[in-house]
Amino acid sequence: MQSKSAMKRIIRKTALAACIFACALFAGCDVQSLSSLGAFSEVHAGEYECVRATLGGTDLLSLCRYVHLTLERGGTFTVSAKSKAGVLEEGRGRYDYDPADGALTLYAERGDRRYAKQTVLREGSFTITHTLGGRELIVQFRVKG
Repeated sequence: MQSKSAMKRIIRKTALAACIFACALFAGCDVQSLSSLGAFSEVHAGEYECVRATLGGTDLLSLCRYVHLTLERGGTFTVSAKSKAGVLEEGRGRYDYDPADGALTLYAERGDRRYAKQTVLREGSFTITHTLGGRELIVQFRVKG
């Protein structure tokens, strides 16, 4: 015969599994396509703050109040920057994320040009590099909080 505490643990685990199944069912998710809890919860989604931005060694972050990049559920992102003068700039795009190796690819368009930048999201941070006017742009983000 099982003790009362063991029975309570079994009931809690069963209830948790039922809640996850119900959320997936009512949210329109295909439970069979969920390979892991991470894929279900999209743990990478959220707001990231820029902690470093340099162009050819010159600090760009000192010109801004903030620079945020939000990875939204469903594969879209928004980047917003507010200058010290109070001017807000925003951009949008889409992204792909592979939880197996942390590969993060951001896609954006500006005018008739399309850009794709690949990086690795590791321990809540990632770095994007790009050559701009012959100088290297380095932008590093980490989970806001």
